[in-house]
Amino acid sequence: MNYRIPRTLGLIVAAALGWHAAAGPAAAQPVYAPGNPGYYPPGYAPYYPGYGGYWQGQAAALDAYGNLGLSQEQARIMREQSNQAKLETKKKTIDYQAYERANKYWYSDEQADIQGKRIQAAMNNPPLAEITSGRALNTLLPWLDKMMSMGTRGPTIPVDPGIVKQMVVTTGADNGNVGLLKEVNELDWPEALQGPKQKELDAMLRQATEDAMSKGKVASSSVSKLTKMTDTIDEDIRQKFRKSELDSTDYLDGKHFLDRVRQSIDALKVPGAAKLISGKVGPKGDTVDEIVYSMSSQGLTFARCVPGTENAYVAMHRAFVNFAMAAGAPDTSFRVRVGTMPIIDPDAKK
Repeated sequence: MNYRIPRTLGLIVAAALGWHAAAGPAAAQPVYAPGNPGYYPPGYAPYYPGYGGYWQGQAAALDAYGNLGLSQEQARIMREQSNQAKLETKKKTIDYQAYERANKYWYSDEQADIQGKRIQAAMNNPPLAEITSGRALNTLLPWLDKMMSMGTRGPTIPVDPGIVKQMVVTTGADNGNVGLLKEVNELDWPEALQGPKQKELDAMLRQATEDAMSKGKVASSSVSKLTKMTDTIDEDIRQKFRKSELDSTDYLDGKHFLDRVRQSIDALKVPGAAKLISGKVGPKGDTVDEIVYSMSSQGLTFARCVPGTENAYVAMHRAFVNFAMAAGAPDTSFRVRVGTMPIIDPDAKK
């Protein structure tokens, strides 16, 4: 079967083939206009032939340069913001440290509170043992001295000289107690300690006290002998107690007396023990303010009382409390006598 192509269609096809042959290979390359939707395989970009590609490259270079400058400025801004944040953090740190210093409960604050509680306890009817041991008096002594040094004056409260003489003082917490040495010639030894060794120790104590009073010091060999003899007697009564040869009351009385002996031996080691024994160094005056001043100026503290002088310590403590309670009040010339006379209450007559 033969088909005939129309003449018009044949002319169109022939013209198209001729134009394609004349245009050459350049006309055969595809042209993709910007924004023309199409598919570009991975790794390929739109192609702009001729002068359009040149200007596009220039524009891309200028755009990259502008983006570089913008990125650099943004980096500077971020660096400055970082520096400002560091300064703000440092400021907050300083503010917090100041807040902590102002509000933290420091060790010194705790000690001040503890001392305040001790003063409060010493002022409000402390146990008898706290008074006779000297602890209550030693708590009030520096507090009263501080009040007086700051200009606070209390009323003139007299204290009987006999009470002042019965006070036992020491120059430090570990310097012993001379109370027993003051009555070394009239010691009342407990029954549990009496015997040949006790008599030997009694004679040694008297000789050591005489040496301290006459020579101003005691030889270290004498102190060593006193210590050994005391330990020997202590061991003897311990063995008797274990064998039930001593009851608990006698054993404890003996132990307490030997503790006083050890404290007196420690006092003999201190230079100037003779002045403490003789009373040349001790509280002076017949009023509370004079006693406080003399004790503080000499650096003295109260030691445990000698048995039988407990009432003197109670009277001294009462005088200290009365002085502290009335400190700062105007002096009305009213006097309270502590010691041989009872405390006078001005409201009792009403």
